[in-house]
Amino acid sequence: MESYYQAVLGALLHDIGKLVQRKDEHTRKHSDVGEDFLKEHLPLWDFFSPIPSFVGEHHEKKDIAIASNKAFLAIVKGDLIAAGERESRDDENKGKPKTDSLVPIAARIQILSRDKSALSQEPVKDIKWGFPIKDGNTVQFPKRNAKLSCEDYEKMSEGLAKGLSLLKRSYNNCEWSNANIESYIVSVMALLRRYTSYIPSATYWAIPDISLYEHSRIAAAIAGCWVLEHDDENQFLYFSGDISGIQKFIYSITSRDSSAHKSFSKRLRGRSFYISLLTDGIAHFIIKRLKLSEPHLLLSGGGNFSIILPNSDKMRDALDKVISGIDSFLWENFYGNLALVTHYEKTNEQELVKNFDSLLEKMKTGLEQGKKRKLSKIMGNFPLVFDNDGAEDICPSCGVDVTEKNTLCQTCKLQEKIGTLLPKAKYLFFIPKQYNISNNEKSVAVPFGDMFSWVLSESDIPPEKLYQGTIRYHIDSDVIDDFLGNGLSPAMGYSYRRVGKYLPTDERGLPLALDDISKEAMGAEYLGVVRMDVDDMGAIFSLGMSQQKKRKHPSNNEDKEEMLSSISRFSQLSRSLNTFFSDYLIEMLREWGNDRGKHIYLGYSGGDDLFYIASWDTAIDVAREISAKFKEYMCKNPAFHLSGGMVLVKPQYPVAKSSVQAGEKEERAKDNQ
Repeated sequence: MESYYQAVLGALLHDIGKLVQRKDEHTRKHSDVGEDFLKEHLPLWDFFSPIPSFVGEHHEKKDIAIASNKAFLAIVKGDLIAAGERESRDDENKGKPKTDSLVPIAARIQILSRDKSALSQEPVKDIKWGFPIKDGNTVQFPKRNAKLSCEDYEKMSEGLAKGLSLLKRSYNNCEWSNANIESYIVSVMALLRRYTSYIPSATYWAIPDISLYEHSRIAAAIAGCWVLEHDDENQFLYFSGDISGIQKFIYSITSRDSSAHKSFSKRLRGRSFYISLLTDGIAHFIIKRLKLSEPHLLLSGGGNFSIILPNSDKMRDALDKVISGIDSFLWENFYGNLALVTHYEKTNEQELVKNFDSLLEKMKTGLEQGKKRKLSKIMGNFPLVFDNDGAEDICPSCGVDVTEKNTLCQTCKLQEKIGTLLPKAKYLFFIPKQYNISNNEKSVAVPFGDMFSWVLSESDIPPEKLYQGTIRYHIDSDVIDDFLGNGLSPAMGYSYRRVGKYLPTDERGLPLALDDISKEAMGAEYLGVVRMDVDDMGAIFSLGMSQQKKRKHPSNNEDKEEMLSSISRFSQLSRSLNTFFSDYLIEMLREWGNDRGKHIYLGYSGGDDLFYIASWDTAIDVAREISAKFKEYMCKNPAFHLSGGMVLVKPQYPVAKSSVQAGEKEERAKDNQ
């Protein structure tokens, strides 16, 4: 596996010289600058020693020994395929690498009609929108005529160098192993996400609408596939999974008695987070079982995920076995209420970077068909009639059988603990096997059978108490260098993530009940229950990204067919939407509660939709604010808009019912948009 890991890591870092090169008046090639940078900052293992040379040679290939290396050839192939989606500028004016900002994908999508025949045949050329770079890693909103500076590049490159140096110090003192390299790649991915997500990959000849982070991780996934066994014609498998039954599962909890009602908000918060742990955990479990690394996971959020794999008989057989095990776990624990719907398509480089919209259409059709036969492969292994011997009552929250009267089931108890701890938690650990700890006020283990576990914790857990291959996420901040200095373990990957842990509290810091929030209303003490999501996502990803044009490439005057539809742009737009709903909205709602005294209970926010509860008047004001901010975030492009539905209820009204009713109102709003 050494060649595989060298290919993945080399492709991740192959263009890192662009970040360093643009911070001052470098006249050297970015490949040479990157080679020198990596010689200084990579660990001193034999494994790492050829990677700087791979980076230095990835355009020139002058060294014969390097040019025949299997890992090097995969790096070159990954770069070439990922770069094939770049779109050249219309005129002969070259870009300015030191000042050109990243153009949002949202600024370039145009939908004139849902009828494909009326669709514009050319992508929007308004590249005056750009992302500035602010201090810290707050959510960046695009601005007109945004420009970067050498100071911006210096700040980002110094942050990356600091993180890599801390990793180097730790890894210099350990032995080579696959697990250690996998952990290293996870940490490098986090550093690249932190410091290159708003850095354009190419600016000179190309419209700079793909970030350095997106280009690098796609190149790494392709290189990883290329170095492994794969089919000659269709080299890749594009694999997606979708958790079916999420909405019903989240909103099906009830408050049948007073004790259940008092802790309802905790269980709703815990259940929503539980679903995100299930989705992300399954995605990571799959890539680990297939002996692949983090870059192959293209996206995960909103109950679905996508992975790019090498296409071979061996890989498809292994994937089928992993999915069968996941299906069995879901059936045994959720009895069909939650199920994993999966589909994969054999694909090639042309489809990934030129015709990705057609691949998405095939994936959509395959997943829709999969929903009709979910769990069908394992149904014969389990009884269809369940034995409820020993059941004394039903859970007052979710309705499943329990052995004691007036008690919550074990799953609801666990979700209540998650909801209680989440507002105070600072760390989240993904553990690639079953793991149990004594749950207490500061930590809770969330096992998913013998597949994997998560641990949510208010305090750090020493690495020696965890399994090799654990990933530690810092969830109190997205600036990772504030904990990288605490002493790294090579056995663990380090990353960061935002979670919706905002909890409305009173002046004493105690959680507000829904009754308390309803009393903030002007006039009648009603709650507003709201569901919102982005309209026409299918049209945006298919019609809006399918525009194409043939033009002369400025560098060589050759005809080149260019399309907006590509795997990097799809991934970047998906991640951008999730950033708005998962990161920005959490901070916005916190500001409403802390600064305006209007408290919002966030039930769910992620992917491209959200669900919240507030006093009825605040709920309306928040919906208006979210809509306005979303338009600003999406460059005021009329192709992007939200629909929402709201119902007014008393605090004691079952949220399960009100959420469904709000969803029905949301659908009516879509019909009248």
